[in-house]
Amino acid sequence: MGSSRDNLSAEQATALGLEARQGELVADRRVFAALLQRVRGSADETDAGFQALAYSPEVASDPVLGHLQQKLIVYRTRLDSLTTGPWSSLATHPDVVQLTTLLESTQDELIKAVRARLASIDARIAVLSSQRAHGAQSMQGLPAQQAEESALEGRVQVLRNTADAL
Repeated sequence: MGSSRDNLSAEQATALGLEARQGELVADRRVFAALLQRVRGSADETDAGFQALAYSPEVASDPVLGHLQQKLIVYRTRLDSLTTGPWSSLATHPDVVQLTTLLESTQDELIKAVRARLASIDARIAVLSSQRAHGAQSMQGLPAQQAEESALEGRVQVLRNTADAL
C-alpha cells in the first residue's frame, strides 16, 4: 500500500475516468432516445425516423442493431422496387404483402433492440454512479490519513535525530 498522497492521486484519476465514461454513456443515451422518439412520430416522421435510425453510427456500431439495420434497408429497397415504376405491383400482391410484413416486424425488432440498448446504458450509468459515490466516500478519509501520516513521519524524524545525537 502506498502513501495517502499516492492513494489520493489514484482515486482522483479513477474518479475522472469514471466521470468521463459516464458522460459518454449519457451522450449515447440521449442519441438513442432521440432516435427512438423520431420513430414514434406520425407515419411520414416514422419513415424518416427509421431512416435516421438505420443510418446512425451508434446503430451501425452495435452488432445486433447493425444486423437489423441491414435487414431493414434490404426489405425497404425490395419493397420500393416492387411498388414503383411502370410495372409496379399492387399492395395486395403476395410479394408486397410479405415484404410489408417483414419490414414491419423488423422495425418492431429494431425498436425493441434500441429499448434494450437504452436499458443497458441506464444500468451501466447506475453502476458508474455507484462506483463514483464509493470512490468519493473513500477519498473523504484520505486527507485525515495524510495528516496522520505527516505527523508520524515528523515523529520518526525526531526519533532519528535523537538516535543520531545519542
